[in-house]
Amino acid sequence: MITEVFLPQLTSTMEEGIVANWLKAEGDAVALDEPLVEIETDKAVMELESPATGVVLKILAEPGDTCLVLAPLALIGEPGDDLSAYEPRATAAPVPVSAPAPVEESAAPAVAVRPEGRIVASPRARRVAKELAVDLSGLTGTGPEGRITEEDVRRAASAATAAAPPAAPGEIVPFRGMRKAVAAAMSRSKREIPHFYVTSQVDMAAASCLLADLKPAYAEQGVKLTYTALVAKATAGTLSEMPQLNGWYTEEGIQMLPAVNLGVAVAAREGIVVPVLREASCLDLLTIARTLQDLVERARGGVLSAAALSDRSFTLSNLGGLAVDQFAAIINPPEVAILAMGRVKEQVVAFQGEVQIRSQMNLTLSCDHRAVDGVVAAKFLQRLGIILQTPETLA
Repeated sequence: MITEVFLPQLTSTMEEGIVANWLKAEGDAVALDEPLVEIETDKAVMELESPATGVVLKILAEPGDTCLVLAPLALIGEPGDDLSAYEPRATAAPVPVSAPAPVEESAAPAVAVRPEGRIVASPRARRVAKELAVDLSGLTGTGPEGRITEEDVRRAASAATAAAPPAAPGEIVPFRGMRKAVAAAMSRSKREIPHFYVTSQVDMAAASCLLADLKPAYAEQGVKLTYTALVAKATAGTLSEMPQLNGWYTEEGIQMLPAVNLGVAVAAREGIVVPVLREASCLDLLTIARTLQDLVERARGGVLSAAALSDRSFTLSNLGGLAVDQFAAIINPPEVAILAMGRVKEQVVAFQGEVQIRSQMNLTLSCDHRAVDGVVAAKFLQRLGIILQTPETLA
């Protein structure tokens, strides 16, 4: 019996995937649940396991092909099975499956050249090669037994950039990979979600003093304490008190989530990624700062796992480090809100009947008006501001 291998919906936002690398060739034997092919999604490179035991009769999608969810990728059967009458069966709407473990570069195939002459490169090397338009066939790998690594690809891209003239005015730079996925998701969000925005200016003088007091002790433990960590801790506490904003919008209603899984937007090489601080309302400030530091480093290194990006209930976005005073972020569906924080800077303000120079920060909450009303949004910012102005509860 012939078994079709379909592209499943590996993440909640996935609509298509890129075939990164086949781990089996046509004619190879394969066992049930054995890794079969590496798929690049909008979040990571993942292994897709075989749905049956047999041999790979035919590969229907080549490395580099972009396939829609539920598109047929390969056929598995017994040697000698007749493929002449094969017709792809009709498929229903995408059904999410449990995400397999992401493929780390260190776990990539170590064999450099297969008998059929196929190029062997790590999943991340293939992903970056597509992003940077680097032809893998012209590269010499420096990995184990000649495997092409991400560093090989980036080195080749840098050399090509140095030798090539800059892009001509009017030239179209196509969307690829993560940039393409972000463009599609944000367009859908603004098109389908009725956004509204509420902004509050928060006095951060006490929080700045707390940050200065705690930094040396945290540094001794190898942890950098930031305003982002402080706001993340305060946001998680506010969400636990006001769970209306810690949920997902569905056509049937608001799905209230049991844990505050706080996403923090990070600018990585290929685009914006949002790693998750799991059960953030249960974490102390030191743990949040340490975990956030690790997530940011892994995000910028391109080694986040699928688990680190999944089950997010609310997102925090910070452009303060780029001297941005205030901005409004776009909601990541199915979440119902996202918080944008600007920079902390000294301003002349009226404080307790006096004119003083104090540290201030603007917070803007973007809400889905189908799920959240203005009063709820205002109360959320009010409570968050109180926590940040009395930060001794955060330490």
